[in-house]
Amino acid sequence: MLKMRSRKKGFTLIELLVVIAIIAILIALLLPAVQQAREAARRSQCRNNLKQIGLALHNYHDVFNRFPNTVMSWTTPYPNGCPAWIFSRGHSWKVSILPYLDQAPMFNSIDILNTGFNACVGLGNMGPTTPTGIARNTLLSVLVCPSDSTDPNAFANEKPANYAAAVRARADRGHDEMVVAATEPQDLGILTRAGSNFKDIKDGSSNTIAVGELWRGKKFERTDGAVPTAAGPATPTTNLDRQRGRDWMQDTAYGQCNAGVVRDTTLSATDANNPNQFRQIWRINDPKRDQVGWTDPNDGGNNGGRPVASEHTGGAQALFGDGSVRFVSENVDGIGWANTFTRNGGETNVAQF
Repeated sequence: MLKMRSRKKGFTLIELLVVIAIIAILIALLLPAVQQAREAARRSQCRNNLKQIGLALHNYHDVFNRFPNTVMSWTTPYPNGCPAWIFSRGHSWKVSILPYLDQAPMFNSIDILNTGFNACVGLGNMGPTTPTGIARNTLLSVLVCPSDSTDPNAFANEKPANYAAAVRARADRGHDEMVVAATEPQDLGILTRAGSNFKDIKDGSSNTIAVGELWRGKKFERTDGAVPTAAGPATPTTNLDRQRGRDWMQDTAYGQCNAGVVRDTTLSATDANNPNQFRQIWRINDPKRDQVGWTDPNDGGNNGGRPVASEHTGGAQALFGDGSVRFVSENVDGIGWANTFTRNGGETNVAQF
Protein backbone atom coordinates (compact mmCIF):
# COMPACT_ATOMS: atom_id res chain seq x y z
CA MET A 1 0.00 0.00 0.00
CA LEU A 2 1.43 3.32 -1.02
CA LYS A 3 1.87 5.93 1.69
CA MET A 4 0.70 9.45 1.01
CA ARG A 5 3.55 11.93 1.36
CA SER A 6 2.74 14.85 3.67
CA ARG A 7 2.94 18.17 1.94
CA LYS A 8 5.02 20.81 3.77
CA LYS A 9 3.22 24.06 4.26
CA GLY A 10 5.13 27.21 3.26
CA PHE A 11 4.49 30.92 3.83
CA THR A 12 1.57 32.34 2.00
CA LEU A 13 2.03 35.68 0.30
CA ILE A 14 -0.05 37.41 2.95
CA GLU A 15 2.03 35.92 5.77
CA LEU A 16 5.24 37.01 4.06
CA LEU A 17 3.95 40.55 3.67
CA VAL A 18 2.95 40.63 7.32
CA VAL A 19 6.45 39.53 8.39
CA ILE A 20 8.04 42.17 6.14
CA ALA A 21 5.73 44.83 7.57
CA ILE A 22 6.63 43.85 11.14
CA ILE A 23 10.34 44.00 10.34
CA ALA A 24 9.89 47.42 8.71
CA ILE A 25 8.07 48.72 11.79
CA LEU A 26 10.81 47.43 14.08
CA ILE A 27 13.48 49.11 11.94
CA ALA A 28 11.48 52.35 11.92
CA LEU A 29 11.29 52.21 15.70
CA LEU A 30 14.98 51.39 16.06
CA LEU A 31 16.47 53.99 13.70
CA PRO A 32 15.53 57.09 15.74
CA ALA A 33 17.03 55.49 18.82
CA VAL A 34 20.26 54.76 16.93
CA GLN A 35 20.34 58.30 15.56
CA GLN A 36 19.74 59.77 19.01
CA ALA A 37 22.54 57.65 20.44
CA ARG A 38 24.90 58.82 17.72
CA GLU A 39 23.94 62.47 18.27
CA ALA A 40 24.44 62.04 22.01
CA ALA A 41 27.94 60.75 21.31
CA ARG A 42 28.66 63.64 18.94
CA ARG A 43 27.34 66.16 21.46
CA SER A 44 29.52 64.60 24.14
CA GLN A 45 32.57 64.92 21.87
CA CYS A 46 31.69 68.56 21.19
CA ARG A 47 31.49 69.14 24.93
CA ASN A 48 34.88 67.50 25.40
CA ASN A 49 36.35 69.75 22.70
CA LEU A 50 35.17 72.83 24.55
CA LYS A 51 36.49 71.41 27.82
CA GLN A 52 39.94 71.05 26.23
CA ILE A 53 39.75 74.60 24.88
CA GLY A 54 38.78 75.87 28.32
CA LEU A 55 41.71 74.06 29.92
CA ALA A 56 44.05 75.48 27.28
CA LEU A 57 42.78 79.01 27.97
CA HIS A 58 43.36 78.54 31.69
CA ASN A 59 46.85 77.16 31.11
CA TYR A 60 47.63 80.12 28.86
CA HIS A 61 46.42 82.44 31.63
CA ASP A 62 48.63 80.64 34.16
CA VAL A 63 51.68 81.34 32.00
CA PHE A 64 50.92 84.91 30.85
CA ASN A 65 48.54 86.11 33.58
CA ARG A 66 46.00 86.99 30.92
CA PHE A 67 43.77 85.35 28.37
CA PRO A 68 44.90 85.47 24.73
CA ASN A 69 43.82 88.43 22.65
CA THR A 70 41.27 87.49 19.99
CA VAL A 71 43.90 88.55 17.49
CA MET A 72 47.63 88.29 18.10
CA SER A 73 49.95 91.32 18.27
CA TRP A 74 47.62 94.12 17.35
CA THR A 75 48.38 97.84 17.23
CA THR A 76 46.64 101.00 15.96
CA PRO A 77 47.21 101.34 13.03
CA TYR A 78 49.52 98.67 11.72
CA PRO A 79 52.86 100.48 11.28
CA ASN A 80 54.01 99.34 7.84
CA GLY A 81 51.71 101.40 5.64
CA CYS A 82 48.70 99.10 5.67
CA PRO A 83 45.23 100.70 5.60
CA ALA A 84 44.14 102.13 8.95
CA TRP A 85 41.57 99.37 9.51
CA ILE A 86 44.27 96.69 9.59
CA PHE A 87 45.15 96.26 13.24
CA SER A 88 47.20 93.10 13.03
CA ARG A 89 48.36 90.22 10.89
CA GLY A 90 45.12 88.49 11.80
CA HIS A 91 46.28 85.31 13.56
CA SER A 92 43.57 83.95 15.83
CA TRP A 93 43.55 83.32 19.56
CA LYS A 94 43.32 79.65 18.60
CA VAL A 95 46.90 79.90 17.35
CA SER A 96 47.95 81.25 20.76
CA ILE A 97 46.61 78.21 22.63
CA LEU A 98 48.01 75.55 20.29
CA PRO A 99 50.83 74.59 22.71
CA TYR A 100 48.19 73.87 25.36
CA LEU A 101 46.19 71.67 22.96
CA ASP A 102 49.14 69.30 22.42
CA GLN A 103 49.98 71.11 19.20
CA ALA A 104 53.32 72.70 20.11
CA PRO A 105 55.05 71.46 16.91
CA MET A 106 52.36 73.08 14.79
CA PHE A 107 52.62 76.31 16.78
CA ASN A 108 56.38 76.38 16.25
CA SER A 109 55.90 75.83 12.50
CA ILE A 110 53.74 78.96 12.09
CA ASP A 111 55.71 82.05 11.07
CA ILE A 112 53.65 84.56 13.00
CA LEU A 113 55.97 87.52 12.42
CA ASN A 114 56.17 87.23 8.65
CA THR A 115 52.75 85.93 7.67
CA GLY A 116 49.31 87.50 7.75
CA PHE A 117 45.91 87.61 6.09
CA ASN A 118 46.37 90.70 3.94
CA ALA A 119 48.95 91.27 1.21
CA CYS A 120 50.65 94.05 3.17
CA VAL A 121 51.26 91.79 6.17
CA GLY A 122 52.57 88.67 4.48
CA LEU A 123 49.72 86.94 2.68
CA GLY A 124 52.19 85.81 0.04
CA ASN A 125 54.12 83.91 2.71
CA MET A 126 51.14 81.67 3.52
CA GLY A 127 51.10 79.52 0.39
CA PRO A 128 49.86 75.94 0.74
CA THR A 129 53.38 74.48 0.62
CA THR A 130 54.83 76.77 3.30
CA PRO A 131 54.89 75.56 6.92
CA THR A 132 52.28 78.18 7.87
CA GLY A 133 50.11 77.24 4.92
CA ILE A 134 50.33 73.56 5.79
CA ALA A 135 49.22 74.32 9.34
CA ARG A 136 46.35 76.44 8.04
CA ASN A 137 45.19 73.54 5.88
CA THR A 138 45.28 71.03 8.75
CA LEU A 139 41.95 70.03 10.25
CA LEU A 140 42.16 70.05 14.06
CA SER A 141 39.46 67.80 15.46
CA VAL A 142 39.44 69.66 18.78
CA LEU A 143 38.17 72.75 16.94
CA VAL A 144 35.36 71.02 15.02
CA CYS A 145 31.96 69.92 16.31
CA PRO A 146 31.21 66.43 14.92
CA SER A 147 27.50 67.30 14.69
CA ASP A 148 28.18 69.97 12.07
CA SER A 149 27.63 68.33 8.70
CA THR A 150 29.13 71.23 6.72
CA ASP A 151 31.95 70.17 4.38
CA PRO A 152 35.27 70.94 6.12
CA ASN A 153 36.95 71.15 2.71
CA ALA A 154 34.64 73.85 1.35
CA PHE A 155 37.48 76.37 1.00
CA ALA A 156 40.84 75.59 -0.52
CA ASN A 157 43.94 75.72 1.66
CA GLU A 158 42.09 76.45 4.89
CA LYS A 159 40.24 74.41 7.49
CA PRO A 160 37.35 75.49 9.71
CA ALA A 161 36.49 75.79 13.40
CA ASN A 162 33.15 75.61 15.20
CA TYR A 163 34.12 77.49 18.34
CA ALA A 164 34.02 81.29 18.44
CA ALA A 165 35.21 83.90 20.89
CA ALA A 166 32.26 85.54 22.66
CA VAL A 167 33.62 89.03 22.12
CA ARG A 168 30.66 91.06 23.39
CA ALA A 169 26.90 91.01 23.81
CA ARG A 170 25.82 93.61 21.27
CA ALA A 171 25.33 93.04 17.56
CA ASP A 172 25.18 96.76 16.80
CA ARG A 173 28.73 97.43 17.98
CA GLY A 174 32.04 96.23 16.68
CA HIS A 175 34.32 94.54 19.17
CA ASP A 176 36.92 97.30 19.11
CA GLU A 177 36.76 98.23 22.78
CA MET A 178 39.25 101.04 22.26
CA VAL A 179 36.71 103.21 20.44
CA VAL A 180 33.59 102.59 22.53
CA ALA A 181 32.08 105.95 23.46
CA ALA A 182 32.31 106.70 27.17
CA THR A 183 28.56 107.27 27.31
CA GLU A 184 27.76 103.76 26.09
CA PRO A 185 27.65 100.70 28.36
CA GLN A 186 30.54 98.31 28.28
CA ASP A 187 29.43 94.86 27.17
CA LEU A 188 32.76 93.23 26.46
CA GLY A 189 33.48 89.58 27.07
CA ILE A 190 36.52 87.60 28.21
CA LEU A 191 38.21 87.17 24.82
CA THR A 192 38.67 90.59 23.24
CA ARG A 193 41.17 92.35 21.03
CA ALA A 194 42.82 94.19 23.93
CA GLY A 195 42.76 91.08 26.12
CA SER A 196 41.69 90.54 29.72
CA ASN A 197 42.48 88.52 32.83
CA PHE A 198 40.52 87.03 35.70
CA LYS A 199 40.59 90.33 37.61
CA ASP A 200 38.62 91.93 34.78
CA ILE A 201 35.75 89.44 35.09
CA LYS A 202 33.85 91.36 37.76
CA ASP A 203 30.61 89.48 37.07
CA GLY A 204 32.25 86.18 37.96
CA SER A 205 33.86 83.66 35.64
CA SER A 206 31.01 81.16 36.16
CA ASN A 207 28.54 83.80 34.93
CA THR A 208 30.51 84.90 31.87
CA ILE A 209 30.74 83.05 28.56
CA ALA A 210 34.14 82.80 26.88
CA VAL A 211 33.50 80.67 23.78
CA GLY A 212 30.29 79.74 21.98
CA GLU A 213 29.43 77.34 19.20
CA LEU A 214 28.82 78.46 15.67
CA TRP A 215 27.18 76.42 12.93
CA ARG A 216 29.29 76.66 9.81
CA GLY A 217 26.37 75.82 7.54
CA LYS A 218 24.12 78.62 8.76
CA LYS A 219 23.07 81.28 6.27
CA PHE A 220 25.23 84.37 6.52
CA GLU A 221 25.35 87.81 4.89
CA ARG A 222 27.31 91.05 4.70
CA THR A 223 25.75 94.50 5.20
CA ASP A 224 28.54 96.86 4.07
CA GLY A 225 28.70 98.62 7.43
CA ALA A 226 24.98 98.87 8.12
CA VAL A 227 24.16 97.81 11.69
CA PRO A 228 21.14 96.00 13.11
CA THR A 229 18.75 98.10 15.18
CA ALA A 230 15.83 97.53 17.53
CA ALA A 231 13.72 97.17 14.39
CA GLY A 232 15.68 94.10 13.31
CA PRO A 233 18.67 93.00 11.18
CA ALA A 234 20.31 95.41 8.74
CA THR A 235 19.72 95.30 5.00
CA PRO A 236 22.11 92.76 3.45
CA THR A 237 24.29 93.39 0.43
CA THR A 238 26.22 90.14 -0.09
CA ASN A 239 25.46 86.47 0.47
CA LEU A 240 28.16 84.66 2.49
CA ASP A 241 26.42 81.33 3.05
CA ARG A 242 28.42 78.62 4.81
CA GLN A 243 31.37 80.87 5.55
CA ARG A 244 31.05 81.15 9.32
CA GLY A 245 34.17 79.79 10.98
CA ARG A 246 35.74 79.02 7.63
CA ASP A 247 39.40 79.46 8.73
CA TRP A 248 40.56 78.33 12.18
CA MET A 249 43.85 80.23 11.96
CA GLN A 250 42.31 83.62 11.20
CA ASP A 251 40.48 85.95 13.55
CA THR A 252 37.75 87.91 11.79
CA ALA A 253 34.03 88.44 12.05
CA TYR A 254 33.60 85.08 10.31
CA GLY A 255 34.61 83.39 13.54
CA GLN A 256 33.24 85.37 16.48
CA CYS A 257 29.91 85.35 18.27
CA ASN A 258 27.74 87.71 20.27
CA ALA A 259 24.39 87.54 22.07
CA GLY A 260 22.43 88.92 19.13
CA VAL A 261 21.12 91.93 21.06
CA VAL A 262 21.16 95.66 20.29
CA ARG A 263 20.85 98.69 22.52
CA ASP A 264 17.32 100.10 22.54
CA THR A 265 17.27 103.54 24.18
CA THR A 266 13.47 103.42 24.48
CA LEU A 267 13.91 100.84 27.24
CA SER A 268 14.48 101.94 30.82
CA ALA A 269 18.12 102.40 31.79
CA THR A 270 17.21 101.96 35.47
CA ASP A 271 15.89 98.41 35.07
CA ALA A 272 18.17 96.32 37.27
CA ASN A 273 17.44 93.26 35.12
CA ASN A 274 18.43 95.09 31.93
CA PRO A 275 20.61 98.14 32.71
CA ASN A 276 22.28 97.94 29.30
CA GLN A 277 18.92 98.38 27.51
CA PHE A 278 19.38 95.18 25.52
CA ARG A 279 16.77 94.10 23.01
CA GLN A 280 17.08 90.63 21.54
CA ILE A 281 17.17 90.46 17.73
CA TRP A 282 18.70 87.00 17.28
CA ARG A 283 18.24 84.03 19.58
CA ILE A 284 20.31 80.84 19.76
CA ASN A 285 19.81 78.76 16.59
CA ASP A 286 17.80 81.62 15.13
CA PRO A 287 16.59 80.84 11.59
CA LYS A 288 17.32 84.44 10.57
CA ARG A 289 20.59 84.88 8.70
CA ASP A 290 23.70 85.84 10.64
CA GLN A 291 25.23 89.16 9.63
CA VAL A 292 28.55 90.94 9.52
CA GLY A 293 29.16 94.60 8.71
CA TRP A 294 32.42 93.99 6.84
CA THR A 295 34.55 90.99 5.93
CA ASP A 296 37.93 92.43 6.86
CA PRO A 297 40.61 89.73 6.84
CA ASN A 298 42.51 91.26 9.74
CA ASP A 299 39.91 91.77 12.47
CA GLY A 300 38.77 95.34 11.98
CA GLY A 301 36.24 95.33 14.83
CA ASN A 302 33.18 94.26 12.85
CA ASN A 303 29.60 94.56 14.01
CA GLY A 304 26.69 92.30 13.07
CA GLY A 305 24.44 89.61 14.46
CA ARG A 306 26.41 86.43 15.03
CA PRO A 307 24.46 84.43 17.61
CA VAL A 308 25.53 81.12 19.07
CA ALA A 309 24.21 78.30 16.88
CA SER A 310 24.71 74.59 16.28
CA GLU A 311 23.23 71.53 14.63
CA HIS A 312 22.42 70.09 18.04
CA THR A 313 18.68 69.80 18.61
CA GLY A 314 17.23 72.45 20.89
CA GLY A 315 20.26 74.61 21.61
CA ALA A 316 24.03 74.92 21.55
CA GLN A 317 26.99 74.53 23.87
CA ALA A 318 29.04 77.25 25.49
CA LEU A 319 32.29 77.42 27.44
CA PHE A 320 32.26 79.69 30.49
CA GLY A 321 35.14 81.48 32.10
CA ASP A 322 35.44 78.98 34.93
CA GLY A 323 36.05 76.18 32.42
CA SER A 324 32.57 74.67 32.67
CA VAL A 325 30.68 73.70 29.51
CA ARG A 326 26.90 74.03 29.46
CA PHE A 327 24.21 73.24 26.94
CA VAL A 328 22.08 76.36 26.47
CA SER A 329 18.50 76.04 25.27
CA GLU A 330 17.48 78.05 22.23
CA ASN A 331 14.53 79.23 24.36
CA VAL A 332 16.72 80.75 27.08
CA ASP A 333 15.74 84.22 28.31
CA GLY A 334 17.38 86.53 25.78
CA ILE A 335 18.33 89.33 28.18
CA GLY A 336 19.70 86.98 30.82
CA TRP A 337 21.68 85.21 28.09
CA ALA A 338 23.06 88.53 26.81
CA ASN A 339 24.15 89.43 30.33
CA THR A 340 26.42 86.36 30.41
CA PHE A 341 28.40 87.89 27.54
CA THR A 342 29.50 90.87 29.67
CA ARG A 343 32.42 90.42 32.01
CA ASN A 344 31.76 93.64 33.93
CA GLY A 345 28.11 94.52 33.35
CA GLY A 346 26.92 94.28 36.93
CA GLU A 347 23.59 92.79 35.87
CA THR A 348 21.35 91.00 38.34
CA ASN A 349 19.51 88.97 35.69
CA VAL A 350 21.92 86.30 34.45
CA ALA A 351 20.58 83.19 32.74
CA GLN A 352 20.91 79.97 34.70
CA PHE A 353 21.76 76.69 32.95
